[in-house]
Amino acid sequence: MSDVILFCLCLWSLSDVFCVSVSVTEGESVTLSVNLTDHQRKHGISWKFGAQGYLIAEITRESRIRIYENQANGRFRGRLKLDQTGSLTITKTRITHSGLYEVTNTNTNAKLKIFNITVYDYLPVPVITNSSGSSSGSKCVVLCSVMNVSHVSLSWYKGKSLLSSISVSEHRDISSISLHLECLDDSYTCVINNSITNQTQHLNTDVCHTCSVCLNKDIYTHLEQLEGVFGTEHMPVKEGDSVNLPVNLTDHQRKHGISWKFGARGYLIAEITRGDGKVRTYEDQADGRFSDRLTLDHTGSLIITNITANDSGLYEVTNTSTNAKLNTFIITVHARLPVPVITNSSSLEGSSSSKCVVLCSVMDVSHVSLSWYKGKSLLSSISVSEHRDISSISLHLECLDDSYTCVINNSITNQTQHLNTDVCHTCSVVDLLKLRSDCRCSVGVVRGFSCQEWTEDGSEQKKIEQKKMGSEQKKKSSEQKKKSSEQKKKSSEQKKMGSEQKKMGSEQKKKSSEQKKKSSEQKKKSSEQKKMGSDRRRWDRRWDQNRRRSEQKKMGSEQKKKSSEQKKKSSEQKKKSSEQKKMGSEQKKMGSEQKKKSSEQKKKSSEQKKKSSEQKKMGSEQKKMGSDQKKMGSDIQITDQ
Repeated sequence: MSDVILFCLCLWSLSDVFCVSVSVTEGESVTLSVNLTDHQRKHGISWKFGAQGYLIAEITRESRIRIYENQANGRFRGRLKLDQTGSLTITKTRITHSGLYEVTNTNTNAKLKIFNITVYDYLPVPVITNSSGSSSGSKCVVLCSVMNVSHVSLSWYKGKSLLSSISVSEHRDISSISLHLECLDDSYTCVINNSITNQTQHLNTDVCHTCSVCLNKDIYTHLEQLEGVFGTEHMPVKEGDSVNLPVNLTDHQRKHGISWKFGARGYLIAEITRGDGKVRTYEDQADGRFSDRLTLDHTGSLIITNITANDSGLYEVTNTSTNAKLNTFIITVHARLPVPVITNSSSLEGSSSSKCVVLCSVMDVSHVSLSWYKGKSLLSSISVSEHRDISSISLHLECLDDSYTCVINNSITNQTQHLNTDVCHTCSVVDLLKLRSDCRCSVGVVRGFSCQEWTEDGSEQKKIEQKKMGSEQKKKSSEQKKKSSEQKKKSSEQKKMGSEQKKMGSEQKKKSSEQKKKSSEQKKKSSEQKKMGSDRRRWDRRWDQNRRRSEQKKMGSEQKKKSSEQKKKSSEQKKKSSEQKKMGSEQKKMGSEQKKKSSEQKKKSSEQKKKSSEQKKMGSEQKKMGSDQKKMGSDIQITDQ
């Protein structure tokens, strides 16, 4: 998820709470991080959405998480997640989720944090078309357009250099910006972007023809191509001033001579000749534009006095002998800026009476920026690169509650015009409370602005708008002339002021009635909050009763389980004792068997002893018999003899 987080001070009338501004593309998820402390979690928190303060989620004092998805017309259904840290996650965001999100302490109702979410549409790819129409064949007028967008900038770039730009805050069916070219000689792109993403479209030869020579007649295009070459020095100056182009030649360079050349065609306008070192100026060169305005000293430095817009361009110093470039200067002469003119154009814009639409305009300018500021904060800006008869930028306000200024500036100077109550009415107290409750962070009360790009195709719309602007400026000049006569009419104006005071009194009565209405609405809201509190307490009591019942049931089931386990243990113990008795009887049986075996063994041993004694007896008998036989044998021998 790509989002851009910016920190800014909320416009909040009750407390100095910091607002976190979050930007996200439609369809993505966003997490609003809180990271509660244990103390804050103990007291509970509430998440509220929008100026109406819809309760969409909470962590109760019992640390229970609740989501109210049916609030705010059900726009958050199935999209909210709240964790124990207090962080709220919104999934699959939509445009309707843009707005203010507040985290408050449930116990004290103190604000802990404020988020301002802006959900952007997916940006379309810009479409580039040729809108030359009735323009001359040497010019190529291309139009870059997008449909159904808001809160974006639409810009023309040449390479990485910004040529012009408009900002679109309110929703537009079609927004476009034009570009006037002699021919296509470089990489031009149209870019649409918001604060988190962009889309780019390249200009190709199917829309605009390429240049036959790699040199555009536009002097600024040529100057861009020369940027960074030969140590180029850029020198912006105001029309009517003098400019000094310093060189500081060495003796060796002065000996070989130098030449000063102007423009892409290399007009020779001054030189120090070889050998004799004479200084010469050629003021009739370059259509005589430098007549009586050039001074060249022996250091090689060139001075141009009373400079004009025609003197803008390239100035080169070369070695006359070798034609090597010694230095290059690019002079940009800016016309003295006119003071912007602010007019009320609510009727032209077709705005409702509650809105004040003011238009800041300048005439006959080029290479300037025209911007609206609130204090020191930039609200909107357009860049004007080519010469325009009229350039303007509008500002949409609910009412005038701060210092608004329109500023025209170039790279060296600016002019400022302040917006006053003659053009737009001041805010009442009710207006200020309404505006501050929106928490628009750095944008404040600005609801949007429109930038009108003017083309050179001779369209009827341009002619009408130019006539209107001219008539308004004539009217303002005539009003300035009539100031002296208006001073004489102060007495009649005082009478008028009396009637206006009466009108103001009626307006104050109206305001007081509105305040009473607001107080009644606040009372109604407080009663609704009390009702919600009683409903919440009733719900808490019911939930506590159900929780106790479930806990009692759980305890009963746990006791039954314990008793069954004890019975099981006792039966197991009985079984063990019976087994032990059985083992004892078996051991006794084994003892008796062992005794029987020992008696048998004793009997066997006695029998073996008896056998051995018998064997001994038999052996003695055999010996006796052997002795008897021997005796008998001896007796037989004696008899034979």
